[in-house]
Amino acid sequence: MRVFNTTHFAVSLTVTASTVAVALAAPVVGRLADLVGRKRVIAGSAFVLTVATALAATSTNLTQFIGWRFMQGLAPPGIFAITFA
Repeated sequence: MRVFNTTHFAVSLTVTASTVAVALAAPVVGRLADLVGRKRVIAGSAFVLTVATALAATSTNLTQFIGWRFMQGLAPPGIFAITFA
């Protein structure tokens, strides 16, 4: 809150954004893995997570940070769901 000078609600959106992204990506990942292959989806998801994390670290405002947190949330289903399958 001190870094971005914002409210508790706005900061809570950082968690909500990634949770919503996981919920949106999870149903799609299995079909995507069937189409392009499991290894490609896992590698692509790991790459997206790495890039989104690096860019989240360079955010200059809370809106950017929430956007990168959303991108981070898109990646885990592509790693965990496919690995467990």
